[in-house]
Amino acid sequence: MKLVKLHIYGFGRFQDCQIEFSKGPIHSFLGDNEAGKSTIMAFIRCILFGFPTKLQSEIRYEPRLGGRYGGSIEIDTQRYGKVTVERVRGKAVGDVKVYFSNGNIGREEALKHVLGGLDRNHFLGIYSFGLTDLQNIEQLDSEEFNRFLYGVGISGMHSLLEIEKKTDKALQELYKPSGRKPVINQHLKKVSNIEDKVNTWKNKLSKHEILVNEKVSLTENLQTLTDKKMNLNKKLRYFEKLQSITPIVLDIKMYENRVQQLPVSEPFPENGMQRFEKLKDHCLLVEAETSEVKERLEQIDGELAKLHIREDLTEIEGAIANVREIGKIYESKHEEKGLLIQQLRFEQKEYEVMKEKLGIESVDVFSFDTSFLAEQKLEKLIDEEVTLKQQEKLLQTQLKQSQDILEEKEIQVDKLTVQLLDDGERKELEKKRSEQRSELELQQEIHYIDDSMQQITSQLHLFSQPKNSYKLFFIIGTCIVFLALIYFFISHNWYVSISLISLAIGILVAFKRNPNNIYAEGVKNMHNQREQLSKRRQKLELKLEAIRREESPVNDILKKDDQIREQLFLKELQLKEVNEGYEKVCKEFDKWEQAYGKFRDELQGWVTNYHYPNGLAASNYLKLLKMLEQMKKKCREITQLNDKLVIINKDIEAMLCKVQELCQSFKIPYNKDQHRQIIERLSILLKQEKEREKRYIRYKDQKDELTEKYKTLNLRAEHYQQEIQKLFNAAITNTEEEFLRKGNAWNENRELLVQLRVLKSQLIPIVDTDEKLEQLEGDVIQYRNILEEEIHMLEGQIKTCWEKEKNLHERSAQIDIELKELEDGSSYSNSLHNFENEKGILKEETKKWAFHRTVQLVIGEAKAIYEKERQPLVLKEANKFFSFMTNGEYKKLYAPIGEQKFIVERLDGLRFEPNELSQGTKEQLYLSVRLALATVHSKEDSYPIFIDDIFVNFDSKRRLQSISLIKEMSKKHQIIFFTCHPFMTSELSTNYYSLSNS
Repeated sequence: MKLVKLHIYGFGRFQDCQIEFSKGPIHSFLGDNEAGKSTIMAFIRCILFGFPTKLQSEIRYEPRLGGRYGGSIEIDTQRYGKVTVERVRGKAVGDVKVYFSNGNIGREEALKHVLGGLDRNHFLGIYSFGLTDLQNIEQLDSEEFNRFLYGVGISGMHSLLEIEKKTDKALQELYKPSGRKPVINQHLKKVSNIEDKVNTWKNKLSKHEILVNEKVSLTENLQTLTDKKMNLNKKLRYFEKLQSITPIVLDIKMYENRVQQLPVSEPFPENGMQRFEKLKDHCLLVEAETSEVKERLEQIDGELAKLHIREDLTEIEGAIANVREIGKIYESKHEEKGLLIQQLRFEQKEYEVMKEKLGIESVDVFSFDTSFLAEQKLEKLIDEEVTLKQQEKLLQTQLKQSQDILEEKEIQVDKLTVQLLDDGERKELEKKRSEQRSELELQQEIHYIDDSMQQITSQLHLFSQPKNSYKLFFIIGTCIVFLALIYFFISHNWYVSISLISLAIGILVAFKRNPNNIYAEGVKNMHNQREQLSKRRQKLELKLEAIRREESPVNDILKKDDQIREQLFLKELQLKEVNEGYEKVCKEFDKWEQAYGKFRDELQGWVTNYHYPNGLAASNYLKLLKMLEQMKKKCREITQLNDKLVIINKDIEAMLCKVQELCQSFKIPYNKDQHRQIIERLSILLKQEKEREKRYIRYKDQKDELTEKYKTLNLRAEHYQQEIQKLFNAAITNTEEEFLRKGNAWNENRELLVQLRVLKSQLIPIVDTDEKLEQLEGDVIQYRNILEEEIHMLEGQIKTCWEKEKNLHERSAQIDIELKELEDGSSYSNSLHNFENEKGILKEETKKWAFHRTVQLVIGEAKAIYEKERQPLVLKEANKFFSFMTNGEYKKLYAPIGEQKFIVERLDGLRFEPNELSQGTKEQLYLSVRLALATVHSKEDSYPIFIDDIFVNFDSKRRLQSISLIKEMSKKHQIIFFTCHPFMTSELSTNYYSLSNS
């Protein structure tokens, strides 16, 4: 499976961004910190496996500026071809759609099939790793790092280590066989103590049961006595209630008798007497007000007869108002006329000055084209001229600078060329340096001599045991021959190698001839060989010290020559760049001359097309155009002033005609010189006419209002008489006297009924129905003479019940004290309850312990299966990768069965645990295990591998080896590499995508 294209709708800092992957197997993302590398890794993870929910601690990368959240990834698979996976905001993990090349669309289930069952945990644990994982390594001690690396080998993540640590801690916190603080140990102790208390209580149960039975009997007697007392109290309260309502019941009977004795007052209207009196008062008021309105109407008719109003007053008022406005305008028109004459003279003088300044006799300003288009073209030509002048100045400066730099670089190259060694002299010095043995070769030879001496010492130890057979000597001889050959290939020393081989052959021959003396001869030969090796080691140490004391001048000379050659190479490159820059400036100068000629032709074409004189600069043409435009404007302004003057004269004549017509209407003389005084006189006459009109209108309105009021009063009087007749009809009476007599009887009846309602309302809190009220009235009549005696008797019976109840309570309290002494501060039921409660808690904690123990056993079983089935394949690949990264310095990687750790073996046979390695080597071992796990996991389907800047602590050699390994893996897997170091992208591949912080 390969990634083809990313389309980010909105995710983190990215908005509507598209990234297409090259066809190459390795693609790098280069960017500074906060450029978005981690955001792109998170985007790929979220689109393929879902957005994090808000309850998770993982960052959701929602767009800061709003917009659509999510995006799509186009992938190329072997089974389905090209598939596009799109995920946008929706449910918890987002809504996903899978678009196949045949047009089908799938959902989450289809995505699982496309990914071949790969889930988020496998993706993070196997195919995605980076600098964060390496930083975690630095914080682990020896044992934790071994377990961490072991967990990575199983699942690709260190989560297995964390789960195992949490499980062990939980088991220790729950239970220890000899502990006191664990939870289960504490609950076991509590259950034991409570069980002892329960057993003690069983011995006290016999006496406790007798007292409890007596207590039950007393309770029943108290209940019986309480019921009896309640019945007596109920009866006492009933008689007391009868005693309290007896006066009210007797009053009710009295008022009911009086109501029956009154004369008939029905039918009679509600509030009839008050309504009748109110209507009589209204009739009297209406009669008085009607008389007053009639007198006022007669007075107003007399005033109206005295006033005479002109019918055309409104038209005259409008005409006079218009004349007053015209009077103001008349004065302003006179002033405006004077100002126009002055302005016209001034504008004519200004135009003559402009014409004189232009210097062209009998010029027609309108013959020149000063249009917007002409001005725009001229401004464009002026801008072009300014740009060309600036370019000329800049090109001259650049040409001068290029000449100076070119001369300076040529001088520097000549100086460095003189300092170089001749080819013959350099070859001679290089030959001398190759003849000398380096310090590293001497150290390697000393190291292998030490190994040989160690092997001889171990063989001497074996010879000290008399029961060893010929097979042992054959093995020893073979080892010596093998060491001799290795030593020869490393140091090319024939002497030591032949000596070791001779020793081995001598041991075998001597043992075959005389096996009884073979031990003594073998020991002697090995002692001699060890002495020879010791002497050889001393000579090599002396040579090594001599090399360290004396620094070879040959190396210094060659090193200096190399530096000069490197400087010369750089200077020649710089000289070439400067020369190319100089030629480029010359070409630019030629282009400028062509552009300037073209500009002059365009300027001449503009002058001809728009009828301007020749021989001026472009900027002067713009000034001439502006001046001509101003003169055109002056001509137009003078014409406009003349037109305004003619219009003002016409307006003044029209105003004078209107004033003359008004004077004729009011029959007053008209004088043209007294225009303002005539208008004031007309205004006074109009004001007098308007005052008469206002008085007329005011009297007219008052008359209309009073007439309407007179009609209303008559209607009201009729209405009141009708209402009084309705009251008589309702009471079935004909005269006012009959109505008043029947009304008094009706009022007395209403007062008695009100009194009855008040008395009966006092009984409402006592009785709620009429049936109960009739029963109470009957009981009041029956017991009103013997109520006192009944109440006294009931009070005596209640007092007797209280005394019996007191005696029973005293005995009950005594029984409670005895029960409390037996229970000793706590009850048997509480102890039994606590016992069951603690057993339940212990059972729940035991279930927790069983769960964690099961998890521990399952992890152990998973590790055993891994060691047996998967670990050999992972170790085989990891061993190959680790040896390749370290240039063969470490030859073997293996994991002892059952020990949950890795062991690495160096080329010299020494073995190390991972924590004994340097930080960089540990990270290389981690990378080897992760790559091996990815290789083993993807035997059938190959998935992209995401790597985030893991070469930080690698030296240059091992970094290049690791990059070579990644390139080899890219034949099967697509590699997506994230880094902030530009040199890594060039070492990995030429295909990279540059990210920026903007």
